[in-house]
Amino acid sequence: MMAGKSLQPFLLVGFVIMCTFCTVTTMLSSVIMYHHKASINKVLVETGPSITISAFTNILAFAIGAYSSPPEIRLFCIGNAACIFMDMTYQRRSYIFWTASPYQ
Repeated sequence: MMAGKSLQPFLLVGFVIMCTFCTVTTMLSSVIMYHHKASINKVLVETGPSITISAFTNILAFAIGAYSSPPEIRLFCIGNAACIFMDMTYQRRSYIFWTASPYQ
């Protein structure tokens, strides 16, 4: 059970870094070419599908793991699936708003 608790933050940080890297890289490449509102739209169009697909793939993998595992691993999988869902929600709502607010 201790291995699950010590491994979980690293799995989630890896997913968060991937999502943030996609968003920031697209944002930096489009800020020069577009007005800020158009650049936020471009970021959402280009990174939204990849973030959503990878999040749902990870959630599905952890849901299958939660269904077919012993109780300790089940709790680990449920926690990771919930955290990835919350991260995806944060990424789509709060992070984009936070990124856009200095330019309004």
